[in-house]
Amino acid sequence: MATVTTMPVSAQPQMITVAKAIGSSPNKAPDENTMYVTREWMPDEVAASGYDYVTKVLKRGQSLDQAVEIFRGDKEDVSAERSVLRGIDGKYVMDTSYRRLDFFNTERAFYPNGHTDTHKVVLPLPTTATFGGYYKGQAIYHLKSDWTSAKGTVFHSGAIIAFDLKAALADPAHVEALVLFKPNEHQCVKGTTQTKNRLLLSSLSNVTSEVRSFGFGKGGWSSFKLALPENSTLSLTSSDDESDSLFAFSEGFLEPSTLFYADASSGKVEKIKSTPERFDGQGLQVQQFWATSKDGTKVPYFLAARNGVKLDGTIPPILSAYGGFEVSMQPKYSASLGKLWLEKGGAFALANIRGGGEFGPKWHQAGLKTRRQRVYDDFEAVAQDLIAKKVTSTPRLGIMGGSNGGLLMGVQLTERPDLWNAVVIQVPLLDMVNFTHLSAGASWQGEYGNPDDPVEGAFLRSNSPYHNVRAGVAYPEPFFEISTKDDRVGPVHARKMAALFEDMVCPSTIMRISRAVTRPPPTCRNTPAATRSNTPTCRKAHGQ
Repeated sequence: MATVTTMPVSAQPQMITVAKAIGSSPNKAPDENTMYVTREWMPDEVAASGYDYVTKVLKRGQSLDQAVEIFRGDKEDVSAERSVLRGIDGKYVMDTSYRRLDFFNTERAFYPNGHTDTHKVVLPLPTTATFGGYYKGQAIYHLKSDWTSAKGTVFHSGAIIAFDLKAALADPAHVEALVLFKPNEHQCVKGTTQTKNRLLLSSLSNVTSEVRSFGFGKGGWSSFKLALPENSTLSLTSSDDESDSLFAFSEGFLEPSTLFYADASSGKVEKIKSTPERFDGQGLQVQQFWATSKDGTKVPYFLAARNGVKLDGTIPPILSAYGGFEVSMQPKYSASLGKLWLEKGGAFALANIRGGGEFGPKWHQAGLKTRRQRVYDDFEAVAQDLIAKKVTSTPRLGIMGGSNGGLLMGVQLTERPDLWNAVVIQVPLLDMVNFTHLSAGASWQGEYGNPDDPVEGAFLRSNSPYHNVRAGVAYPEPFFEISTKDDRVGPVHARKMAALFEDMVCPSTIMRISRAVTRPPPTCRNTPAATRSNTPTCRKAHGQ
């Protein structure tokens, strides 16, 4: 059974052919004649966030209007659905459902008596805990907050835990778990996956990747670290459910993507092939440094630059970061960055600021909602550290980021215009007072806060880039990049901001739409009245 993403109701065909359910996807039906479909069943029957929340069961040969409702979430959920849990062998285990209460809290339920069961069991775990899979009868969970079991055992945020799922469902009040992995303050879990006989865990240690292989049997749990390249960015691209084979990619700022084969059972690792080098990495180096943020927190960042260059403040770096949604940023190989920037004497800095996931849930949660100023302070601290080390100076410093990182760039544009010479703002959020009414913004209140809440709303208004353009300020020249195909962060944020800059006599504002550079349209002119009386100015970017 698949949870189907469908066309609008008016365009949806009224007959679905139900294919035989195969494989180990958790969204297959309990048998080959059944499908669960989660969709917009009636016009506007979607959650406030715009996502589906009603699941119906459809039998082979039936039309959609014959489907019978089996699960309904709440209108205020981000999303909800009922689906199926299968083992790695593809065999049906039980039904499961989830209600995503907000972006980071989920109520997951299990139906241990089969797909006709209407009695759900919700385990007494924090709603922040994420279900990581079903392995040899064991439920795998990633804790995002501390949890105390019925016996009083404290399991800490960031840990991977495991327990017998069916035993837990039979007596949910007394769930006891075993810790498989407990990260230290400089580690985090990236995710878990499986082969036929092994459980694989990807993690970061000081923002470099590691992969461990776990086994479970009569003797309990055991594990070992796979001998994949160290000090690199690893990604598990494929794992086999009929053997213990897997493929992994390794890369870095100066190392092209390289494919490795590994056996998760024996530990054998073999290099398969590397992509060609697209720029000359000779004479370049990558270093990791730590900046000190305003509250004393140490914030790491990577710097890729030419080796042995004189530190006199003249190197032009691009500083980038993301800082949100527990997303970890790691070095990646970029042909364009290397060929067009690093080879020509530029530098690239990647900041691992709070709000991301580099050091686990607490690193992320430190930048949520009204704590988000820490994210912006961290980014500014990295910039100041580059200047203090005489790598660069304000006339040579540019910044760039997209999506949530585009919001970060917008805040830096309006909060510290004196610190940057150029700002590239890609597919951004910029109107944080009205973001819940734009595209998929309603689903992100768990990250940013609720503009209608008196406290959270006041904070959002205080640093919303669109609402904090000030008269008489010399801003660095902004470059906006948008996509008209983005169904999550639509182009309206950047268009409004660009139009605001144009209205306030900054005609050099540039917007890039897809592959064409164009002037922003004179629309969305609901400019805050406080910013209209005088005009700011834009500094032309100069230097390399």
